[in-house]
Amino acid sequence: MIDNGSTDKSVDGLEQRWPDIKVTRLNQNVGFAAANNLGAHLAHGDWLALLNTDAFPDPDWLEKLLRTAEQEPGFSFFASRQLQANAPHLLDGTGDVLHTSGLAWRRYAGFPASPTLSYLGYAWSGGSVTFDGQAVTGNAGVSSAGTGTHTLSVGGTDFIASISQAPTPAAAFTASGSSPVTLNWSVTAGTFLDVAIDHGVTIPSSPSGSVQVSPPVDTDYWLYVITREGGIVKSVNTGAPILNVPSTITVLAGLNYSVNKGAFTIQNDGGGTLQWTATSQTPSLITMDTPTGQTATQGTIGFTLNVGSLPPGDYVGIIDVDAGTAGAAQVTVNVKLVSILYKVHLTLVAR
Repeated sequence: MIDNGSTDKSVDGLEQRWPDIKVTRLNQNVGFAAANNLGAHLAHGDWLALLNTDAFPDPDWLEKLLRTAEQEPGFSFFASRQLQANAPHLLDGTGDVLHTSGLAWRRYAGFPASPTLSYLGYAWSGGSVTFDGQAVTGNAGVSSAGTGTHTLSVGGTDFIASISQAPTPAAAFTASGSSPVTLNWSVTAGTFLDVAIDHGVTIPSSPSGSVQVSPPVDTDYWLYVITREGGIVKSVNTGAPILNVPSTITVLAGLNYSVNKGAFTIQNDGGGTLQWTATSQTPSLITMDTPTGQTATQGTIGFTLNVGSLPPGDYVGIIDVDAGTAGAAQVTVNVKLVSILYKVHLTLVAR
């Protein structure tokens, strides 16, 4: 906790009541930003939550933020919806806008909070009128009525209307499998109107369904849902594997060895598991030791050099690596063959 030069003794005794709390006291008020930056520097943990001293969080505020962070691993920053304390149906704002001209303003300050505030329109002719027990004048009106039952009394006759809370739109968007990848979507709350997925993916206008895609690389797909109560945007990563092997390697071989071998690293730069085959295009020089395999992160492709009948010199071999939709590559193997090759093994002693 950062005590930003307070003088009301509000932090006195905190360490005694809650020994786990560490209080850093500043001699003067250094401002909102500087104090928060100091707190962020001293904090520990996976997430940093900033809460203004004049804010009133809901009891499940932090729980919902953490749940959202777990559901959206592609994002590293989250903000809460802020409502006006004296008018909770209105937004306090959704962030500050900093313009290149130097102007700054509160975005969407005073806008209706989601779900949108309901309005009830009414009209009458003749007689005295009350709306929810309050006298009204004229012969028509509109009221930000809110949920519940509302009564318009005209000349002693009651006309009743009921308004219920609309659901907050929600949807699920997941990816499964590889080559192809199956994208699954489901609108779980809200009155469905339409749906779309980017990257030119064609899907039916349905509140739930699935579609198969075959991206050549690890790809982020975005789901856009329109409901009567509002819009929803979700993203998912395909986790598709991506092949990565060196384009060229150099191997030193000696005629004094009965067997000469070589190897190179194969790496999966995407997600899932890389399934590959390795084929020698120069079998007279290179024979594959590991012609097939699966790689989650990193592995090795080994081969044997057929140089027993060759004179010393430089030779070139070619190995093709095919990983299907994850990619294909060709590895050039430069072989330097010598008459006598000495392999020296140094002993490493740790003191």
